[in-house]
Amino acid sequence: MTVKVFFETPKGSYAEEIATFSDEEYFDACYPILEKIAKKNRFILTESFIEDSEDE
Repeated sequence: MTVKVFFETPKGSYAEEIATFSDEEYFDACYPILEKIAKKNRFILTESFIEDSEDE
């Protein structure tokens, strides 16, 4: 599974991908600091979970 992480503006008018994790465990470990950085910069932290296909 791949996890893409974004900082978004509160109204959703802008989003920037700030990280990609190849393992959900790494994402879980980093989530608290990413959330803190987002809040400090007035962003909302969002993520997209992508199932890896067996063909890749």
